[in-house]
Amino acid sequence: MTLEEQKELARYQEKMKFYWEALPSKFLIAIIIIIIGLTANYLIEKYKSNNVKNQFLLESRLTALIEIRQKYDLVTDIMHKYAEPPKDTNRSDFVEVYEHRIVSYGTAVNKWSMLFSNATGKDFAYHFYIHLAVIDDSVEKNENTKAFLSWMIEHFDGFTKEALWENTGYTPDGTEMDLDFQELSSIELQTLDIGSFFRESQTRWEIATKQK
Repeated sequence: MTLEEQKELARYQEKMKFYWEALPSKFLIAIIIIIIGLTANYLIEKYKSNNVKNQFLLESRLTALIEIRQKYDLVTDIMHKYAEPPKDTNRSDFVEVYEHRIVSYGTAVNKWSMLFSNATGKDFAYHFYIHLAVIDDSVEKNENTKAFLSWMIEHFDGFTKEALWENTGYTPDGTEMDLDFQELSSIELQTLDIGSFFRESQTRWEIATKQK
């Protein structure tokens, strides 16, 4: 082997030594790149999947709330006539329709209950019981009662807006005043009759109103 060939062989061996020593780090880098790529793809697919689920959930909730709101509007419409009967009518003319509309509202809530949290379900139930109580003879029909029922409509608007977005990461502005209805609806109803339930709710509202 000539001197020139020996030099060429030495250069080749040195080059191979460099490649061999660099191989583990390059292999590791390749693995890292692959892992990053797979992780990125997984996160992208998960993001897309979550978006699809959220979109489906929001569309379903919107459909549900439209139906529930329509039923509730019918309830509040007859409530106003019951609380303040038009000329040549009296409350007894509206009781049967009022009861029927309350039941229709409750049926709509039960139909879509799986889409909402237990907390929202209790708020829906609270409004159901409030309107049942309005028909009760022991509940006074005065100006303060009308004011409380008007506020209840505002409360319904607020919590249903929140119900649309719950568990999606977005929280809209809710109602200005919360009377802890869930505690009352789950505990007080077990011990209070429907008239007492209404008066207790109204008292909480009066206290909260004065504290504002």
